Amino acid sequence: MTTSQKKPAMGTGRALLGLGIIALAIVVLIGIVFPGQWALTDRVSGVLAPEGWLGAGRWLVPVLIFWTIMYLGPPVRSGWGATLLGDTIAFIGLLGVVALIANAGHLSGLSGGRIGTFVAESLAFAISEPAAFIACVVAVIVGIRIASAPHGG
Repeated sequence: MTTSQKKPAMGTGRALLGLGIIALAIVVLIGIVFPGQWALTDRVSGVLAPEGWLGAGRWLVPVLIFWTIMYLGPPVRSGWGATLLGDTIAFIGLLGVVALIANAGHLSGLSGGRIGTFVAESLAFAISEPAAFIACVVAVIVGIRIASAPHGG
C-alpha cells in the first residue's frame, strides 16, 4: 500500500450502518405521524397501522431504533448484535403485555397488534393468561438485560 492510498477508519462501516438506521427510524416516525402522505409512508403505515402488525406498540419502534443506534455509536464497543437481540425480545414481550391487557378490556382502542396478539394468545393457550402475562413481563426484563449488558470490546 502506498502512502497515497488510505484505509477507511475503523468505525466507518459502523457509522454508515448507524446513518442507515437513523434514516429508517425517521421514515418510520414520519409514516406513523403522517400516514397517507407519500408512497413510502403509506407502506410504513400499512404495516404499523393501529390494526397492523404492531398495534399500539408502533409508537415504540422509532424509540427502539434510536436506542439501538446509541449502542452502535462508539467504535470501541462491539456486541451490537446482542443489543439488537435484546431489544427485539423486550419489544415482542411488551407487545404481548399490551395485547393481554387490551384483551382483558383495560385499554380501549389499543392492542398489541398482530404480533402481540399472536404471542399473547399462543402463551395464554399453552399456559394460561396470568402465566402468559408473567412470561411476557419476564421477556421484557430479560430483553432489556441482554440489550444493556456490557458486551466484549
